[in-house]
Amino acid sequence: ERLAERVTEVDGDVVLHGERTLVVELQPTHSPAAGRAGSSVVDLLRQEGREVETITIAGGSYNGAAAVRAEVGQFRGEFGDAGDVVLLVRSPHRFEWQRPLVDALLTAHPGIVAVDMGVPELDLSGFRGWIRTYGASRVCAQAAVRRLLASDREPAVAAT
Repeated sequence: ERLAERVTEVDGDVVLHGERTLVVELQPTHSPAAGRAGSSVVDLLRQEGREVETITIAGGSYNGAAAVRAEVGQFRGEFGDAGDVVLLVRSPHRFEWQRPLVDALLTAHPGIVAVDMGVPELDLSGFRGWIRTYGASRVCAQAAVRRLLASDREPAVAAT
């Protein structure tokens, strides 16, 4: 746990200010060995009392990029400053389909907080905030959620 805390890096304003959160997860090809990073972040946020909506797409999702852009636009339109959008990725430089979507979100919605739970080769500093955990384990998810909630206390353990 201490190692995850020490290696997690933050740029910009990563604290969730609104009452609701939309988590946009760009899911890499699922690997049983790698597991799923997003579900534990979402579960932890919910366990901490956040109202969380999610949209998850993978590379093969039909019209996934358009669905994400529409969902983020609708969420921002409905909740404005009372809602935060978190972009959850894992090493997006490794997945060709993610780069154009990340760029489109940055152009249209720079107020997003990006969380990269992999190897952060792609510069996401143009977003309002950027968290880099250097891993997708449970303790890395807890470190990211701690920063999102600006909390010094340990988040609840996500159900697995």
